Amino acid sequence: MGSDMHITDIRLMYAYNDWANTRVLEAASRLPEALYAAKSDHSFGSIHDTLFHMLNSEVVWRTILQHGAVVQYNMAGEPSRARVRWHIFWHVLNHAMQHRSEVAHMLTQHGSSPGELDVMWFMPADGSDRVPGV
Repeated sequence: MGSDMHITDIRLMYAYNDWANTRVLEAASRLPEALYAAKSDHSFGSIHDTLFHMLNSEVVWRTILQHGAVVQYNMAGEPSRARVRWHIFWHVLNHAMQHRSEVAHMLTQHGSSPGELDVMWFMPADGSDRVPGV
């Protein structure tokens, strides 16, 4: 096993992202609507609004990634920026982790914890990196 990142590593990281998102979404689906929409002091307020931001951002970034090796984009009120694609891949995963953690905290406060979200719970127990579907 080398130290270079390969497409299989990226697929594995995104498979983990999907697995963790699914756990959070399943936990959110168990909440009554009032708790799902309840405002909190987290960055986007409610569980709904935070999930919407997290998942919508991923769709936007995945769309932007289809436009070449160097990606040009604009942030609200900021000058245009450029990033190489792997920086965007990294950002998407990190961004999801941040907001997924916020949502997991809110869900746990409402008695609907998504359970363990650490990558170690996603990876096979035998120590391999052979995850089904990756």
